[in-house]
Parts: sequence; C-alpha cells; structure tokens
Amino acid sequence: MVKAGPRMERVGKNGWVFIWPEDAGASKYFDAGVEESEKGNIEEARACFERALSISPWRFDILHDLAFTYRGTSKYGELLHKAVDLALSFFPKKFDFEHDKLEWGFLDNRLFLNTYYSLGLDYLAKLDIDNAVKCFNQILSWNPNDNQGARSVLADIYVKWHEWGKMLELKGLFIDDADPSVMFGSALAFFMLGKKDDANIALKEAIKYHPICAEELLKETHKKPRNISEEYVTVGGADEAYYFWEQQGSASVWHMPKVKEWIENCLK
Repeated sequence: MVKAGPRMERVGKNGWVFIWPEDAGASKYFDAGVEESEKGNIEEARACFERALSISPWRFDILHDLAFTYRGTSKYGELLHKAVDLALSFFPKKFDFEHDKLEWGFLDNRLFLNTYYSLGLDYLAKLDIDNAVKCFNQILSWNPNDNQGARSVLADIYVKWHEWGKMLELKGLFIDDADPSVMFGSALAFFMLGKKDDANIALKEAIKYHPICAEELLKETHKKPRNISEEYVTVGGADEAYYFWEQQGSASVWHMPKVKEWIENCLK
C-alpha cells in the first residue's frame, strides 16, 4: 500500500500545483536508471528504476520511465496506466477535472503532464482514438497554453479521421497559432467542407509560414533529412516538413488529386 506521496495545493482561483515530499533516497537510483537507459542498457536501467520504486513506491514519474524499458511489449501500456492511476490517486476530491488547471509553468506539474501525455500516445498507437482524443483534450483543458504540443496530435487525428468540425473547433482555440498541423489541418477542413474562400486564405497563410511543408505534401517520395534531431525541430526547416508529413501529411486525404491541385494553385 502506498503510504506517502505528493499533495496538491491550490494556486489562485482554479489552479493547482503538485507539492513533492523530500527525497527519501530514490532519486539517486532514478538518475542512475536514466543514465543507463540513455546508454541503451535496458536491463540495468530497469533494475535501477525498480530499486528506486522499492524506496518510494509513490513515484509515478519513475513508474513512467520504467514503462519505457518495456516499450514494444504489453507491459508498456500496463505500466503507463498504473503510473497515471497512481498519480490521480493524489488528486483531492474537490479537484474539478473540467475547469481546474495544472499549468506547465509550475515545474512540479510537468512530471504528471508528461505521464498523461505518454498515455495518450499509447492509446493512439493502439488506434484507441476515442481515449487518445480524451487524453489530449484533457491536457488542453488543464494547460491551455499547450507546452507539450497536444494540439498538434489532435489536429493530426482529426485530419486522418475526417473530423472537420472538430478540426475547426481546435483552430478556434489557437487562432494565432503557427503550428503546421493546426494551420494546414484547418485549411484542409475548410476545403473539405466546401468553404473554398476560407480554405484558400487559410492555406496561403500556412504556406507563408511553412512553405516547405506544402512542398513536402506534393512529393511522391519522402526522404528523411540528414542530421535530423528528435530533440528539436527547425521552424520552417526541412526537418519540420518531414515530421509534418510523417504525422499528418501521410493521411490519404492529402493525396486526393483535387487536394493536390488546390495546394499547387495556392503555391503559385
């Protein structure tokens, strides 16, 4: 039975922040596990994480990292669910999941938000679209500034599943957002709904900020750029265009002849 753990403290009218207990000795094993994981020593990393959890079984963040040592197996999802359930057990009964906030700006909230984001990605990988959408929308509700990029994932889902109304609702939450998935996704939504003037305006605006993304959509083959990094993306760069195509541009709707013709006309 978990006897210790973080508590949550209200900040302002409807904000909350995690308050973490003092380290009981688990962190040195956790840090060692992260180091072993980065070296590719999965068994050693797993042993370190398990040792850390034996000291502080309430550390859902360590359970989250332990899950990644089982990626590709059924235990990966099981451990992510366990980590999220454990974290949620520390939420006060008066926490309002519809209106209360867990902002990214508070560093101690980030471990939970990252854990919840990982669960959403696991749902998505399993094509459990309903639960994936719920996860990412919940993240947007908790942290409207969306420092994690949940809006991008949602935009990609809405395009792939032809949820044009939801795509435009998402755009309405991020009117001035320059994220390529949101910009191109909303332009496509207008186009598919027959709102050609709005579609042209939106697509030309997307092309203004991300011309290489538009060019990538028209390519027959897509090559991963050299020296591409998974840690950062160059705004307006070839790496951004490739990632955009990989996540959203590969959707069949972008390959429709009328859609490609529309892109070509807007690029002129």
